[in-house]
Amino acid sequence: MANRRMFSRQIARSDAFLDMPLSTQALYFQIGLDCDDDGICQSAKSVMRLVGANQNDLDVLVAKKFLIPFPNGVYVVKHWKINNYIQSDRYKPSAFKEVRELLNVKENRSYTTDKAQGKPLCLLNGYTADTVDTQYSIGKDSREVEKYSTEVDEYKYLDNSLCSSYVSVNDDRSKSKSNEVSTNLNSGISEELQKAIDEQRAKMSARDEGRFK
Repeated sequence: MANRRMFSRQIARSDAFLDMPLSTQALYFQIGLDCDDDGICQSAKSVMRLVGANQNDLDVLVAKKFLIPFPNGVYVVKHWKINNYIQSDRYKPSAFKEVRELLNVKENRSYTTDKAQGKPLCLLNGYTADTVDTQYSIGKDSREVEKYSTEVDEYKYLDNSLCSSYVSVNDDRSKSKSNEVSTNLNSGISEELQKAIDEQRAKMSARDEGRFK
């Protein structure tokens, strides 16, 4: 379980939240700290006793729809995904699989148990194999974009390399190294990019010839 949790001003400063007793508000924050990465708290009543709250505070949170109760005794923070954004490489799915399968995420990112009002949480978080595979798939269009981006980056790098080498034209070793890098980068690039590179070289060569005459 993470040591850091967040709370949205949109929720904590709403009239519905501020209308609740301070003990109920405090219980909400404490339960939020005790949730797993899906906003599921398995020890809400223990937290309630720990902070000196009572059953009425817990009931108010449920009645005001800040918490969603489940028959197995766990509670879910309804606005968990509004409060928290957890990066995929740090996210750990809840151990309460049966609860996850009942949760759906609405367009405003709040939880609901009504399937007609949202998308299943287990699909959005990559719970199924199909979703996980899709996350790492690379289509034809993606490869084309990647190839184009790589060529642009190569041109920028080559342009910088040429500039650096001509600043110190008297250093033959630096110039030789730059030419070697340029040769390696030229392999496998498009004809248009090669033409642009050649024009850049010609301009720099002409400029430097005039500088040292």
